[in-house]
Amino acid sequence: MLLQRSLLCGLLAAFAGGMSNDQASAQQVTAAVKLAPAKTAAEGEWTRFRGPNGTGLSMAPHIPTTWTASDYNWKVEIPGEGHSQPVIWGDKLFLTTAVGDERLVMCLSTETGKPLWTQGYSSKKHTKHKFNSFASATPACDEHHVYVAFSTPEEYDLIAIDHQGKEKWQVNLGPFESQHSCGTSPIVYEDMVVVGNEQDGPSSIVAVNRMTGAIRWKVPRRLATQGTAYSTPCVYQGPGANPLLIFNSKAHGVSAVEPNSGKLVWEAPLLTMRSVSSPVLAGENLIGSCGSGAGGNYIIAIKPGGQGDVSQTHLAYKLEGSSTMPYVTTPIVLGDLLFLWSDKGMATCVQATDDAKQGKKAGDILWQQRLGSNYFGSPVIVQDRIYNMSVDGHCVVLHAGREFKELARIDLGEGSHSTPAVAGGRMYLRTFTHLMSLGGKK
Repeated sequence: MLLQRSLLCGLLAAFAGGMSNDQASAQQVTAAVKLAPAKTAAEGEWTRFRGPNGTGLSMAPHIPTTWTASDYNWKVEIPGEGHSQPVIWGDKLFLTTAVGDERLVMCLSTETGKPLWTQGYSSKKHTKHKFNSFASATPACDEHHVYVAFSTPEEYDLIAIDHQGKEKWQVNLGPFESQHSCGTSPIVYEDMVVVGNEQDGPSSIVAVNRMTGAIRWKVPRRLATQGTAYSTPCVYQGPGANPLLIFNSKAHGVSAVEPNSGKLVWEAPLLTMRSVSSPVLAGENLIGSCGSGAGGNYIIAIKPGGQGDVSQTHLAYKLEGSSTMPYVTTPIVLGDLLFLWSDKGMATCVQATDDAKQGKKAGDILWQQRLGSNYFGSPVIVQDRIYNMSVDGHCVVLHAGREFKELARIDLGEGSHSTPAVAGGRMYLRTFTHLMSLGGKK
């Protein structure tokens, strides 16, 4: 059985004591890795959307700040269309793509980019958002399998494939109803694979045995008009408390469920529009966001704890702004700083914890800067640098600090809706038709 541990909350005292960004990043990465499968090496694997516990953090030492095309370790063409993030276990990289009516799960060598195997699944085209794809859900992986989620209106499938490309099990979770199609990513928690199934039709959260696919628990969720959620859960563990799975959705807002039963512990149903981004821990608060293509985007910060509906008692702060707040992109945290990267290209630095020395409170905006372009991938942080890829084909690199500094803007050759992955000392960048490996060279 995989062990689950967490130390994230214990970092707050260190942040308050004036820890440097590099120290904070190292501490956060170490803590987040301990929430990942026990056999995972600190920088060896990237096993789910945004890496260890969804934090998006890495301490890889040899990722460049800027580069040219000649600096890639390799660059390979990926067939079809897909916006999922690559995930990595050891020397194998897994990703999904869609070619016509077929969904593909691909395994590539991290050393060369050479395809090792491809597993195909017949499907059919159906209604989706023009910016979505039929392979937007990021896989999850462990030492045994890669786990992928595909949907059509008729069925929502969760599939396990071993590292040699052989399917081990497949579970049909029922029909999937959504005007924009699917995109929620599964995670591995202890001996289970957990996936959100909050849609416009009958909704649930489901956990299955990761070795057999047998359903461990399936818990119904409330319906919400245009309530399909695209959020990927994370694990939260307060001091002296049991771990909780945290979800974002329109129906339940920011909510916490017991991992072994799916029982709802608390919820803050304060997200009145569709939730696409995933929850993150920022200081003492959990962050959720919602919005729409027409705007009205906002984030909420919820103080964990309590029982039942905690909307009136646990809202720490709320930040609003159609162009400044994220809708699709997931925020990221380094130390006592929360970074928001909006879909419309506005970067914002927010104080994540109260800081009496600086005269700042949690939720105070420290800086905002318009970067240009649009973004549907989420940022990651390597040491003290933030990386994100734009729709117009640039990777923008910012300093993850209390003052705005743009460090680089690299031409990728084509756009991206994906999120960088960092594992084994290398960064992997997926554009519309290619995958590149960068860094790791001393």
